[in-house]
Formats: sequence, C-alpha cells, structure tokens
Amino acid sequence: MLLCLLLSFCSGFASCGDDEEEEYDPCAPFEVALEKADAVYTESNTLYDVTNMFGELLIRKVDGKIQYQIYYRLQDGSELYVCPVNLPESLFPDSYYGDSFSVIAGIWFSGEVKLQLEGMEYNPIVLTYAEIILICNLATI
Repeated sequence: MLLCLLLSFCSGFASCGDDEEEEYDPCAPFEVALEKADAVYTESNTLYDVTNMFGELLIRKVDGKIQYQIYYRLQDGSELYVCPVNLPESLFPDSYYGDSFSVIAGIWFSGEVKLQLEGMEYNPIVLTYAEIILICNLATI
C-alpha cells in the first residue's frame, strides 16, 4: 500500500487498485486492426466507395487458406457480396472456420470496392474501417 501511495504521488495516479475493473466481455464489439492490402488491389480502379455500412461477415477455410465475404443490402434493396482483402487471417480462432461459408459476425465497415479480378467470385473491397459484432451480440443491433 505504501508503494502504491508513493507511486500515486510521483505519477499523479489517483487510484491504488480500489477501482472496479471492467469485466471482460467476449461478445463486445471490437474495431479491427486492418492489414495493408496487396498492391494488386490498391492500384486497381475503385468502382465505388462504401461508408459506414452494416453487413454480415461470412468465413470459410479452403485448402488451409481463410476466405472472408461480406454480405450487405443497399438502400434500394439490392444484395451485394464483396471479398475483404485486408482482414487479418488471425482474427478468429480455428474453431470458427468450416468448409462452407457461414455467418459468424456482423460488421460495420467502410472501404473501396475494386474491379473484380480474374478467378474471384465477387468484387474485392479494401477496407478502411471495420468493427466486428460477434453473433452472440447481434440481437442487440
């Protein structure tokens, strides 16, 4: 306690551990630290920008490689899929991945939708912002 008081005095820190700590919530939304996208995406033409959109994040694992898709609906009711190219592969534990796409989270996102490249099922998107809301928390949106 004396050490804590000394540290408080020296650092201007007012608490000595009496504060209640916030309880860890595994379902709390979290902002994603995005990776740098490959040049093949950043240098290609932008079709359109999306800002502050909400969609569903789908995930699967094929040949040991993780694949993401975002499904979202535009104001006119049309449905779109895009493939985020700069979400980290280590975003979720291995137990989240299956052989087919499944919805694992909601996602608030912004980014640049690029031209579809050969071999891609949907247009790629270079995300500039992403916040994940895990399935256990989707009922509150």
